[in-house]
Amino acid sequence: MTEIHGSIWRVRCTGCGALSDNREVPIQIPPMCIQCRAMLRPDIVWFGEALAEEDLRTSYEASESCEILLIIGTSGLVYPAASFAPVAKAAGAYVVELNLEITPSTEVVDCAFQGRAKNLVPALLEQR
Repeated sequence: MTEIHGSIWRVRCTGCGALSDNREVPIQIPPMCIQCRAMLRPDIVWFGEALAEEDLRTSYEASESCEILLIIGTSGLVYPAASFAPVAKAAGAYVVELNLEITPSTEVVDCAFQGRAKNLVPALLEQR
């Protein structure tokens, strides 16, 4: 699985770079690395930070080789993720969008449903 924007359930040390899962709720304040005692941060991509090249490459390869692509709960405005639907479609995939509202991707996809993902995903799975 590729998480191009990271995971809120993983932390990264700002000192030694160690990654670890952390599902503590609430998280210890301040969160500290057990290896080097530096501050931990969520292992997510924040505004202005670059996506990991490996994750981006893997995502494009998946978009170019998938048979079906589900686009769920996105504005369709933020690149490079917004390019996955047209890339998959151009490669011959059947592309389905599930979102609260119409997006720029809606005109590209094969099928679009408006509503909450928590309702749409189970309804879609029932149709298998």
